Amino acid sequence: MDAKPGGDASYCARVFFQRHLRAAEDHEALFNVIGRDFYVRLPCYSRAFPGKDLGGTEFRLRKRPLAVDFDTVTTIESPRWNAFDAELTAAWQGFMEASLDHRTKATDPHAYRERIQDHVLSIAYYW
Repeated sequence: MDAKPGGDASYCARVFFQRHLRAAEDHEALFNVIGRDFYVRLPCYSRAFPGKDLGGTEFRLRKRPLAVDFDTVTTIESPRWNAFDAELTAAWQGFMEASLDHRTKATDPHAYRERIQDHVLSIAYYW
C-alpha cells in the first residue's frame, strides 16, 4: 500500500530523498544522496534457454579515493562465455525464421518489422 501525504514519516523521507536525487547534478552529488556504493543490474534474457536470466550490464556508482565513479560493466565469466555461442546461434536462427515469415510480413508489417528488429538487436548485443 502506498504511503499518502499527511505526516507519515516514511512518506516524508521518500519525498525528501526523491527531491535530492533529482537535484543531483554530478556523480558526487548523487553519491552523497545515496550515501553508499550502489549498482543496478539489467536482466539479459536468454534466447537459447527461455526463462533464464544471464545477468546483463551493471550500472555502478562507486566512491574512490579521489572521485566518485559511474561506470557500466558487462561481466564475462566462464558460464556466460560458454553460453555465448548458444545465444548467438539462437539469435541468428530467430532472425532467419523471422525473415522468412512472409505471412506475418503480408498481414502485419509492423509486427514483422518489430520481430526482425528484436533479433537484430540481440545479435548486435551478443556480438
